[in-house]
Amino acid sequence: MKVLEIVDNHGWYILNGMKKSILDLNREDIFLILETIYSNDQMQNDVIDDEHKILNEAEKVIYNNIYQYILEFEQKKDDLKKEIDEEFSDVIKLLDDSEEK
Repeated sequence: MKVLEIVDNHGWYILNGMKKSILDLNREDIFLILETIYSNDQMQNDVIDDEHKILNEAEKVIYNNIYQYILEFEQKKDDLKKEIDEEFSDVIKLLDDSEEK
């Protein structure tokens, strides 16, 4: 799955199958991107390199910052899931028990 993409020297983010300019990114979209990453194991986002260039400097800075943030989030994802499971283990158990009935 991909949430960041570089096409024709522009940065894009993808949510619910819709591609939007990285310049239009807002706080709600960031939360949706993080939710997507949290729920999916396979992420393959475009990195800025010789093959994938962004010409607009503002666009490049925003894209790169979001890309780096996503990398950090992906690296911490397993620990976050474990912490959440431990913190809410009683609630999760109650939910699982109620679903079995």
